Amino acid sequence: MKNQKLLRCMMMVTLMVIAGIFASGQVIIQDKQIGPDFNKFDKALFSLPNFDMTKCDVYEDQHSKTYVPKMDKRNINWDHIVNVTFQLEYDEKLCKLPNAVLVYPIDFFCWGNGGSFTTYMNGQDGTFKGEYGAGLWDILVEFHSIDGYDEYYVLKESVDIHSDTTIVIDQRTSTNPMKIISRMPNGDVYDPSKQTYGDHTIRHGMYEMSLIRKSDGINFLSVYGHEDGECLFINDVSDRFYPVYNSFFWNDNDSYYLIDHTSLDFCFPHENDPADWECLEESFQPSAIDDGEPNSAGICATSCFNGLAVHSLNFGFEPGTLTNEAVKIYVNAPKRDDEYVLLTQARYGHGAEVITNYEDGNGNIVFSDTTIRAFYINGVPTIVENGVKHYINNYPTGLSLFAFNNEDGLVARHGYPGNPAFSFTENQKTSDFGSGTPICLFLSYEVAQRYPNWCFAYVGRYGEVREVDQLKVDMNMAVNGTEVCNSISQMNQFLMDPNRPTGEIDVTMTNDNIVVDELQGKNFAQMHIDEANDDKCVPSLSMLWFKNGEGKITDRFANSEDGLLEFSAGDFNATYDASVSDYTWFECQQPDVEISYAPYGEDNWNELDVEEIPENFCMPCYGHFYRGSLAGVTGEALKGWFDLKIRLTDAAGNWQEQVISPAFRIDGLAYTSVATVGSDNAREVARYSIDGKRVDASHRGVTIIKMSDGSAQKVLVK
Repeated sequence: MKNQKLLRCMMMVTLMVIAGIFASGQVIIQDKQIGPDFNKFDKALFSLPNFDMTKCDVYEDQHSKTYVPKMDKRNINWDHIVNVTFQLEYDEKLCKLPNAVLVYPIDFFCWGNGGSFTTYMNGQDGTFKGEYGAGLWDILVEFHSIDGYDEYYVLKESVDIHSDTTIVIDQRTSTNPMKIISRMPNGDVYDPSKQTYGDHTIRHGMYEMSLIRKSDGINFLSVYGHEDGECLFINDVSDRFYPVYNSFFWNDNDSYYLIDHTSLDFCFPHENDPADWECLEESFQPSAIDDGEPNSAGICATSCFNGLAVHSLNFGFEPGTLTNEAVKIYVNAPKRDDEYVLLTQARYGHGAEVITNYEDGNGNIVFSDTTIRAFYINGVPTIVENGVKHYINNYPTGLSLFAFNNEDGLVARHGYPGNPAFSFTENQKTSDFGSGTPICLFLSYEVAQRYPNWCFAYVGRYGEVREVDQLKVDMNMAVNGTEVCNSISQMNQFLMDPNRPTGEIDVTMTNDNIVVDELQGKNFAQMHIDEANDDKCVPSLSMLWFKNGEGKITDRFANSEDGLLEFSAGDFNATYDASVSDYTWFECQQPDVEISYAPYGEDNWNELDVEEIPENFCMPCYGHFYRGSLAGVTGEALKGWFDLKIRLTDAAGNWQEQVISPAFRIDGLAYTSVATVGSDNAREVARYSIDGKRVDASHRGVTIIKMSDGSAQKVLVK
């Protein structure tokens, strides 16, 4: 099919339907032996008590077999099985016979294939037969034209299947074209044979369309291909659905172009207004990692319906295409109302060499594969309203907070308007993404009260997620004082081992992939969990930043009275509904909080007072909100930088402690020293502030004085 041509492009594309990704049920994987006999099952990787494989969907490839429990809640009666035959009718001169029918419960979803049960052709006569629980179902069939140019979709809604039946699906009812017209910043219509549009050079273009069910955010289909005239057709569809329809364009290095053609009322053809183009340029400070590999730019576009993030599309250039630390995103996606918004997010990729070892059943390496892959710093999602760029902190992108659901059965991943206490506008942003020492957001919980599951992310000052830091984490884990593993991969294997020792778990994680103001930075986190308690979840930080008196987000202050610390944290505990494949959601309790500070690199800690601000409590993902002034900070520190230590303890005695080094700078408390000593006859020729800006004699704080003989002095002017 013509769409497959896109797979040969230099761009790496990752599709993710946010609402369809859960990990609250159990997944059993059986490894096949990698060796001469691929058909032999070696052993079960792990087993769980009370796990009924007969109630699972089974997915198998040449290496593994996966058992995934069905999500059978709500209107589906699995005690009453119905035999269904699907009769597909179509114009044989125009289309080919499809190879599958997708069937979805109408108000909830099952595991696998984004929430659908798939029925494949199971007869030489082209018949499709399947067994389903009695209830209401949505049914989707995709027909491809013989020339591979057009696609036809037929959606039958709320079909009542209560007894053995035959359902007719006719391609000829798919008569509504979903056509788009993309106008570039200079007003010209996009033409694949053309690369220059005024001041813009565009070398590649594609579209991506998804059909979203409003009730639960399930994506019924994802179609993508070159934007060069291909047409998609669909039958009449009710307002239970809407199409997310985006066009993407890019050059060969640092710039993306995004047009949102989404139409909640299926009003096509859709043509964007060239006057709505905005340039959202973001700058990044690269992390300390340097593998000698080139870097790249990326973008994430997230569609939100009624506040729920329901669809996300990630792009990334091949490593080696980014020539500086700035990523440009040109967006034509005006906010129409609060019902539907599109958030865009810049990403800065660090190129790193990845070596994958493949082992046989005895643990011997059979062969290795080396690739160059981009690991990103993900900026904060943005939207432009009335000419002002807003940054929307909603949840840490890249962290598997899949279990932040709610008890009503919807995926509560808040996309818009996000957490107001940690969302901000462009005039509050004072530095590049990645320019400060991050916190470690560490989430621990038990999967269905059977085995622990841990995930973590490093989150920067603005809420940017530094996935690149996971390449540099030095980790150690001990049980009852005895070391059991010293890497992330070993930790995950250890936690799933049913025969592992249990008791008091202590974990340390050190991330030193950080340079701040030419100082070596690090995040040092310690976690303690007592498995003898019913509560085996460690409390965690979720966000932290500093502000000055003007409300700007910065960790650099002229004096301590100017600084304000704000952060969120919680004791996140999982709650289960065992009747629905152990469906999980999180609740949050307030931990005990202890805050202290010390000069950079020193162990001289002093208490810092903070107070909870109840009205800023936010779930999911964030928890309790705290605020404290830096006015009480005293002493002197190298370049004025201080470390911050936060300790969180829950009612069961589980605790987490983090040292963020360095965390904030007070110019008035910087060391006073002479950097170099000049001649006796030298005279002053210039003065500079600590950040390198030229100042006059009235400047107060740390000042660099340049002398006529080339020497310099660093002094504190009060």
